[in-house]
Amino acid sequence: GTVADAILCDLRDQRTAAQCAASVGLTVRTINARFRDETGMTLLQWRTTVRLQAAVRMLSSGMTASEAAHAVGYRHLSQFSRDVTTRFGVGPRELQGA
Repeated sequence: GTVADAILCDLRDQRTAAQCAASVGLTVRTINARFRDETGMTLLQWRTTVRLQAAVRMLSSGMTASEAAHAVGYRHLSQFSRDVTTRFGVGPRELQGA
């Protein structure tokens, strides 16, 4: 709960899985196992999913791809675009205002 709460509070959080695990006194293996048990995903997979879901909401409300990418912690618009397209089958521009 603590790591998930921290990520949900700041989607731009760039900590690695090791840093997140250490912040709650767990190993990466343990934290990933717990996340997998709860969500079916590793910590980093879950964080990416949460970020992309938030970004889609932002795009739908009229934010630009660049604004949404930055708001959810992506440093590179190209990676954001690839991740959105891979996850949703359409690029960020197609989701804008949808």
